[in-house]
Amino acid sequence: MAGPPRLLCSRARFGGYRARPGGGRSRRRRTLVVPGDFRPESGLTGCTALLGLPEPPTAVFTADDRTALGTIEALRRRGLRAPEDMGVVGFDDLRKSAGPHRR
Repeated sequence: MAGPPRLLCSRARFGGYRARPGGGRSRRRRTLVVPGDFRPESGLTGCTALLGLPEPPTAVFTADDRTALGTIEALRRRGLRAPEDMGVVGFDDLRKSAGPHRR
């Protein structure tokens, strides 16, 4: 889940995602990139969309921890857990995002 493209940090984080092996260059991978805005609501919306795909991803890289928290909430609403059912990676090391997230 990307951050606002107008921000340098968003572009740098997305560049890091793309630089990893297989990172977003294939057609299928590009369809898995969803927009975000560094708010939990964008993680909730983005993860809900990804979970609705015929083949949802097994892990999600988010551009920041607030988006990751929204992603975890979307999983919780579906009766799923991170990391057992889907891996969730955030960025920023916010205190609120530390530790296991269980229902």
